[in-house]
Amino acid sequence: MNILDNKEGLDGHDQLAALMKADIHPPIGEMLEFALVGLER
Repeated sequence: MNILDNKEGLDGHDQLAALMKADIHPPIGEMLEFALVGLER
């Protein structure tokens, strides 16, 4: 998934949810040593 090519019109929450579903971790999380484990509106 390329969140920069957002043709579906996803907002930030939905983009993060899609990344979590695809088990894709943003590089900033690795650099700062944190992981997103939950997401709610």
